[in-house]
Amino acid sequence: MTEEQQVHIRFSNVTRSYGSGEQALKAVDDVSLEIMHGEFVVLLGPSGAGKSTVLNLMGGMDTAQQGSVVVDGTELFGLSDKALTNFRAANVGFIFQFYNLIPTLTALENVALTRQINRAASDARAALDDVGLSQHAQQFPAQLSGGEQQRVSIARAIAKNTPLLLADEPTGALDTATGHSVIELLQALCRQQGRTVVMVTHNESYAAMADRVLRMQDGRLRDQTRNPCPLAACGPEALGAILTMAQPEPESEPEPESQPGTRSGMPEQESDPEPESQPGANSGKPEAC
Repeated sequence: MTEEQQVHIRFSNVTRSYGSGEQALKAVDDVSLEIMHGEFVVLLGPSGAGKSTVLNLMGGMDTAQQGSVVVDGTELFGLSDKALTNFRAANVGFIFQFYNLIPTLTALENVALTRQINRAASDARAALDDVGLSQHAQQFPAQLSGGEQQRVSIARAIAKNTPLLLADEPTGALDTATGHSVIELLQALCRQQGRTVVMVTHNESYAAMADRVLRMQDGRLRDQTRNPCPLAACGPEALGAILTMAQPEPESEPEPESQPGTRSGMPEQESDPEPESQPGANSGKPEAC
C-alpha cells in the first residue's frame, strides 16, 4: 500500500465560519492535517477551540467553506446533501457524549437500527457481545448505567460496520474508571479491527494512549504529533487480571514423614525433579497488557 493509499483523512487549508460580517466566527481556520488508516487519534483543546467542528467536517455532518476534505479517497467539499448522506451511511460511525439512544427501544433494538442505515451492517448481538453487554440485550436505556449506555452507543457504531469511527467527548459524562474502560474499548477497535478512531476530548491523560495527537486552539491546529509508542489503555478489568496473575500460588501442605518400618526397610525412591516451568507459563509474572 502506498503512502497515498494509507491516508484515511486529509484536510488541506480547511476553513469553516459561522455568521457573517463583524459577527462572523471562524470555528476552523486554515487547518491542514493527515490521519492514517487504523490510527487512534486524540483531538485536544479547550472549549470553543473548533474540535467538534473538525470532527463534523470529517464525518460529512458539516461542510467546509474553503479548502479540501478528503476521506478515504472521497472529496467531501462540494458534495450534495444526498451524496453526503450516502457517504455517512457507508463510511462513518458516530459515538456521542450523551449516547443518543432511543429510550423506548431495548439495547439490542438500538444497535439493530443500523441495519436500516447501512445494509452492510453487522450482527447487532455480536456487536453487543464485543462490548461485553450481551446479557443486557433486552434492557432499556433507563435500566442501564451511564457506562453501559455508552457501550451500547459504541456497539451501535461497531455494528454499522464502517472503517471510520468519530467520538465526540465519549467519556465526558462518565466517572474516571468507566471512562477509562471506554478508551480501552476504542483503542482495541483500532488494534484488533483496523478501524480509524478520532476522539475529541479535554482529558490530557488520553494523549499518551493515542497514535496521533492533534491540539487545537482558537480554530487553528497548533500542534500535530505522532506517538511512536502509545500506552495500552489497561482498564480496571485488565489490571485486575494482571494482579491475579501476579499472586503467588498457595503453598501445598508438606506430606507427613513416613514412620520407620512402613516400607519394610526398603529405601524410598527419589522423586523425579519437577520440570522447569516454561517462560510465561504459571510463572507468577503478569503478561504484557
